[in-house]
Amino acid sequence: MSIFQTFGINLYLLVAEIVNFLIVLYLLKRFLYKPVFNMLQKRKDAIIQGLIQAEESKKLLEKAKENEDEILKEANKKAQKIISDAKNEAFEIIQNSQAQAKKQASIELDEAKALIELERKTVEKKLFLKLSSVMQDFLEKSTNDLFDDKMQKNLVSIALKKFKSEYN
Repeated sequence: MSIFQTFGINLYLLVAEIVNFLIVLYLLKRFLYKPVFNMLQKRKDAIIQGLIQAEESKKLLEKAKENEDEILKEANKKAQKIISDAKNEAFEIIQNSQAQAKKQASIELDEAKALIELERKTVEKKLFLKLSSVMQDFLEKSTNDLFDDKMQKNLVSIALKKFKSEYN
């Protein structure tokens, strides 16, 4: 015991301190260590669960981005197809309109030609009648002194028949 006295250690106090330490250790382990350990374990589990969910969310986000890219590509293709279809439809409408316009113009041209032909015939007929009348007057006046009335009428009649047969 001389070593204990040399260093100033009281054996009873040392034993009492060891007993107190063991009691405090037991109490800490029983009432503090287990709840703190359980709390830390729950916290650790929550962190691990959060990391797992974050990883899953990251994967879902990547998948959503891929889906978004695919959807955008498909939407772009559909938009291009719609534009192409619209251009084709517009081209067809223009072609049909041009064809209808040509057809309408052709019909109107034919109608105009027919109207001109009818007008020409009418003018020719009027001109023929006017010319016949002028010719008849001319023949009557020019043959008035040369022939008698009967012969003059006969001559004018023959000339008019010949004129009508050549221009009809």
